[in-house]
Amino acid sequence: ADHPGDGLFQPRPRLCRRAALPGQHGRHGCRARFSDTRGERLWHTALTMLWAAASLGVAAYAGNYLIVLVALSLAMAGGLSGIGPFQSLVSSFSRGAAAAGGLALVNTIGTFGGFVGPTVVGFLKAHTNGYGAAMAALATAQFVSALIVLTTDRAMRRQKIAASQAIASPKSRPSPTL
Repeated sequence: ADHPGDGLFQPRPRLCRRAALPGQHGRHGCRARFSDTRGERLWHTALTMLWAAASLGVAAYAGNYLIVLVALSLAMAGGLSGIGPFQSLVSSFSRGAAAAGGLALVNTIGTFGGFVGPTVVGFLKAHTNGYGAAMAALATAQFVSALIVLTTDRAMRRQKIAASQAIASPKSRPSPTL
């Protein structure tokens, strides 16, 4: 840390996460069980992404440093809260080796984002002499991610409806001939 007081600010996002979403920690299952029993993993994932996007949007346009600090803490809380439901989505779609491959793909994309995100932030800060544009770009990425998750939810609902209709009304099969 460049300044002795810098370390005091590091735990704040995690404390905000604990205060905002108490079921995400501690017993490890309160919120996870709720999303599993209700079948709302996609919604829990999308809402945390939207929360992070809104907080980053506030941080992008706020003029007060205290507001920026609170907004970034809330954005971090949203991002951290969405990790569990997001990681569990892959197992909702596939099983066995396909699930392992899906998790590998998710982790690869996450690692790539860990490179691209800071690069974009540095580029935009260098060209705009501030972090506003960078925070707006990160907010846009979170918002687009939430839209992708919600689109996936809609596609999965259509697929379930089609599957249930196919089971309810089986197509006529030719009768076996003797």
